Amino acid sequence: MKEHEQLLSLAKAELVLIKKVINDEEVRTEFVLFHMQQIVEKALKAILSHKGIIFHKTHDIENLTELCLANKIQLPDYVERFSDLTPYAVEFRYGFLDEEPEDANELLKLAEEFLDFTGIALKR
Repeated sequence: MKEHEQLLSLAKAELVLIKKVINDEEVRTEFVLFHMQQIVEKALKAILSHKGIIFHKTHDIENLTELCLANKIQLPDYVERFSDLTPYAVEFRYGFLDEEPEDANELLKLAEEFLDFTGIALKR
């Protein structure tokens, strides 16, 4: 399996996990948003990998988005909403996040849509 295929597969697996726990009151929203961040990060990296664009180890969704745009990769407008997930990749894991959690259900719909977009982009 190629790198971009592996990344998309991992993102889809994280989506399955989120769907199972997103409305479980015992699961903190921050944990859901951590996995949401991972979905978007992996999807962006899958697109970059498919295009042969080298990316550095990063969890910063805004940087990955900018790298896509700098390489003339068209992304949906709603991708800018995902930048708010970046703190859940690092800061939240170490207990440094003071922000109010995002609306996970709304972001889930966008993440699903973005995975569909990614799957189509990888076929081009």
